[in-house]
Amino acid sequence: MIRATYELEPHGAADELARIESTGLPWGPEAVRAHVVSEGGGRAVVDFPEANWGGDATLLVSAIVAGEWADAAAFSRCRLVAIEWPAGLLPGPVFDAPGHVLVGAIVKPSLGLSPQEAAATAAALARGGAELVKDDELLGDPDWCPLEERVQRVVAAIPDGPSARSSSGRGR
Repeated sequence: MIRATYELEPHGAADELARIESTGLPWGPEAVRAHVVSEGGGRAVVDFPEANWGGDATLLVSAIVAGEWADAAAFSRCRLVAIEWPAGLLPGPVFDAPGHVLVGAIVKPSLGLSPQEAAATAAALARGGAELVKDDELLGDPDWCPLEERVQRVVAAIPDGPSARSSSGRGR
């Protein structure tokens, strides 16, 4: 069973949420029908049987997070705020988490930044503790911020790259 908690309005809409996110019909098979556990105070808790997705977490997430409720006129507010997964449904990462917080940032030259401004931004982010400073993937090689110049300037602006990191993972 997957238990999801939603902020939900109007009051009394939880049964409709359970219906459209499981069988779609009020008389759908019991084995796959979601059930309202509780409703009150602007929240609804709904249990979804795992049989509905056969253990396929991608189908589960698409329905519970962005399912048909998203365009249903029955709700003036419907927001997922908590979810309880059955043990073993999502196996987790294949490696341990790092011993410190990792911070990443994206430089957005598409906002009109010049190569110099992109490099200065990347350097400021690195000084602030960013472990990864990434270029905007939606930007190619525009006239105002050519890719080759942008890369050269960023590399020059961040002299202590990953090889210069201390054992704690922080830059010097």
